[in-house]
Amino acid sequence: MKNRNNVSRAAGISRVTVLVGASLFALAALVPAPDAFAQGKGNGKGKNNGGGKSSASKSVGNSKSKSQSSSGGKKSASSQTSFGGASSGKSNLGTNKTRTLASQLKSLNSLKRSSTAIANSSDPKLAGVQNLLAAKEELGDARKQQLLAIDALEVAKLATQMAAAELLEQQGALEDFSALITAADSQIAELNAQIEALDPETQQDEIDALALTLETVSGDRLILVTQEETLQTEVAALNTDLGLARETETVALGTLSDLSLEIDLLEEQTGDDALSLALKDFLLKSGQTESDADVTPELLQWAKDQLSI
Repeated sequence: MKNRNNVSRAAGISRVTVLVGASLFALAALVPAPDAFAQGKGNGKGKNNGGGKSSASKSVGNSKSKSQSSSGGKKSASSQTSFGGASSGKSNLGTNKTRTLASQLKSLNSLKRSSTAIANSSDPKLAGVQNLLAAKEELGDARKQQLLAIDALEVAKLATQMAAAELLEQQGALEDFSALITAADSQIAELNAQIEALDPETQQDEIDALALTLETVSGDRLILVTQEETLQTEVAALNTDLGLARETETVALGTLSDLSLEIDLLEEQTGDDALSLALKDFLLKSGQTESDADVTPELLQWAKDQLSI
């Protein structure tokens, strides 16, 4: 006759129950200017037929030289003035941009505070930034909850797997007990038939031996029935544990899905676009015009560094 170790089965069921409980507990814990032109040089020299220098020629030559020099100088100066004007135009664009950024940063001095101070401020210009910081904090909490939900789901899955495996094993054992009891019933019936076929007058010894075997088989059958009843109770408990584990797994999966959607929304509310809108709202409420309130990449990065986001 087969015999089962009840202590081993009870320990297995206890492990599954504890794991299911742990999964439930884990689940509960759950946004250069160019160079100037060279000046001209006069070098006129006059010679007379006698080989001597002519004062008139020299005068004419010097006059020509001076005229060329003066003309060249004017041309160079004119050229420099014209180019310098173009360069100044380009420089003004950069200067205006720098001045705009400086003006924006001056208006945004209120951001040079801690997140707590900004959150507690009553300045209406900070409303958009306050909402973004609040969403950023919620995002951090949601991500922490997401990690807990992932852990809870893994525990719930493990509990489901263990409960299913244990249930399958115990159901197999229950089938074994049923087969053993059926075999015992057949043996008892056969022994009774043999005893009935014997003559007490002449075959009492055989009857006594069969009766002793019958008593042993009947006792073993009683033990099998008791163990079967205990195992049936254990199987029922495992069915309950499996159902609870599957329910917990479903809840954990739903919680994780909800958190994923929440995180996606919060990431949108705390992203660069959301921060740009909050900064523009701040600048407009500070009295800047629509064009001056344009949020540049430099301003956006400055704000992100200042707010530590």
